[in-house]
Amino acid sequence: MHLPLNALRDRHVTTWSREQLAAGRGRPTVHRCCTILSSAMNAAVSTDLPASNPARNAALKRPAAPERRCWTPQQASAFLHHNAETYNDVHADFL
Repeated sequence: MHLPLNALRDRHVTTWSREQLAAGRGRPTVHRCCTILSSAMNAAVSTDLPASNPARNAALKRPAAPERRCWTPQQASAFLHHNAETYNDVHADFL
């Protein structure tokens, strides 16, 4: 779909986002694309091309970050040993 910049509306951004998610794109990727579009639209608004930013209200909410797991001391040690033996890693003296 091709639209002039001043014809772009929030419904277009919302529809595009839903289509991308339905096509299997990841939520973080679609969120980043909408964030970039919103930033570009803010710049366009500042030059009076469109009157407002249609991506501002249509952007997806930021996805929750996955839970992070820390390595145990044993896992960290195994990683450093592996790198020392396999890659002659300079950080091996952390062992």
